[in-house]
Parts: sequence; structure tokens; C-alpha cells
Amino acid sequence: MKLIITVVTFLMAAQSFAAVSLASRKIAGDLDAGIETPALSADFVKIRSGSFQMGTPTSEAGRYDGDEDLHDVTISRDFEIQSTVVTQAQYFRVMGYNPSSFKSRSYCSNDYVEINGTALCPNNPVESVSWNDTQDFINKLNATDAEYSYRLPTEAEWEYSARAGSQTAYWYGS
Repeated sequence: MKLIITVVTFLMAAQSFAAVSLASRKIAGDLDAGIETPALSADFVKIRSGSFQMGTPTSEAGRYDGDEDLHDVTISRDFEIQSTVVTQAQYFRVMGYNPSSFKSRSYCSNDYVEINGTALCPNNPVESVSWNDTQDFINKLNATDAEYSYRLPTEAEWEYSARAGSQTAYWYGS
């Protein structure tokens, strides 16, 4: 039986990525976090099913006209989500290249590496990838790992993870 695993999206701000890690740990409770996938060399945490309110109340300060109205959402099945962003090293390991703009020594002086002429800040998030690049990454990852099945989280799964049970406008509070 394959486990279905969600891979954190690539194009979000670094603050959002930190939120996923912290939020996942809070919701997971006992963490169930020992899952490390061989193809990705990444830690995943189990997010338990549950319900939450997604969107924003009409009275919320800073709300934009196009923001989604507050509504109840139920996540009906547990899922796993990577506890960190996809790093440049992970992307390079799967794809064989690094599309990131922030890969020079000036962005990671302590762990900068070059592999076969490719510059990497191995622990920095991969960025500068398109939706198609992301799909190629996931397809290639799935082709190399028979034990797990990878996909992007749905919008609801990502928000549920990032909110970590909070009901404030931001994962870190109001």
C-alpha cells in the first residue's frame, strides 16, 4: 500500500514555510513524524483529519474585496505534509538542476556547494519554479519511489496545516 504524501508548494514566502513546519507540529500532537522518504530525504508530519473555518470574516482588518468568505471545511482523512519547504538540494537531487535565483555564496555562505558546476544553497528553499516545473518534479519523484505517492496539498490542506488550530488572521496570532 502506498502512502499519499503532500509536498509543500514552492512559491510561497519564507515566512509561510516556517508556519507550515510549526503548524504541522502543533496539529500532529504526538507528531508521528518519523517518516523519512528515501527519494526525497525529507521529514513529513501527520496531520490528523478535522474541521476548521477557512477564509476571512467580512469584518477582518486588512481584508480585500476578493478574499474568500469564512466557511466551514472538513478534512476527512489524515495526510502527511513535508515539515519544511522543498530545498534546493532536494530539487537538485530529483531534477538534476537548480532553477533558484538565490543560490550564490552570498545567500548561504556557511553551506554553499557546487555539484558538477551547479551552485546550491542546499538548505534554502527552491524558488523560481513554475506550476509545470512543480508537476515535473512530483512526477519524477513518484517515478523513483514505489513506497510513497507524492502530490501538492490542496488549498484547504495547506491552510489547515498552517493555521494549526488557530482562528486568528495569521498563523502567529492577530
